[in-house]
Amino acid sequence: MSVVFTAEFVPARAFAATCGCPQATALAPDHPTFEAADAAAQAANLLPRTALPGCDLADICPDYPLRAEAVDPDAAPVVDVHNRNAERLLELLGLEGELEAAGARSPAAPPAPDRFGEMDAEAFLGRALMALALTPEDAGSEGTWRGRVFTGGRSAGHLQRRLRELHDLAQWCATRGRTVTWG
Repeated sequence: MSVVFTAEFVPARAFAATCGCPQATALAPDHPTFEAADAAAQAANLLPRTALPGCDLADICPDYPLRAEAVDPDAAPVVDVHNRNAERLLELLGLEGELEAAGARSPAAPPAPDRFGEMDAEAFLGRALMALALTPEDAGSEGTWRGRVFTGGRSAGHLQRRLRELHDLAQWCATRGRTVTWG
């Protein structure tokens, strides 16, 4: 299980008939609706074709059908961390107490594996800066076994790397007027 930090969802600006490779999708002609992109994909699938411009797998691209896909207005950064590290990061950001106060977890209950929320990018950016300034260098941690379940550790400096990624995500969101979300 993991927690993903990213920008709030924004509807697609257009749709494309694509193989799915990010660069090929970005270079494909835009269609105003999913239905128009799907029709273009189905028509292209009836004919022999070459690899799409920008395809990462040009040698096998022609062997697979095209499909309609949403074109993200901005490719939002994603920070994906497993639950144990996510709880630690939320704690460093000062969000763990707020989640408990909001009733996300009762004080007697064990840590909940699912964490979710959203915050204004400027506020999240401030928390990330404070956490970076106040968190001592992470020495890492060993993984642990409970019966047959292994909970992985983390390498030295991991928390600082993730906090920098969260800082970058918050800056990205702030410049685009989008909220930081996690869950």
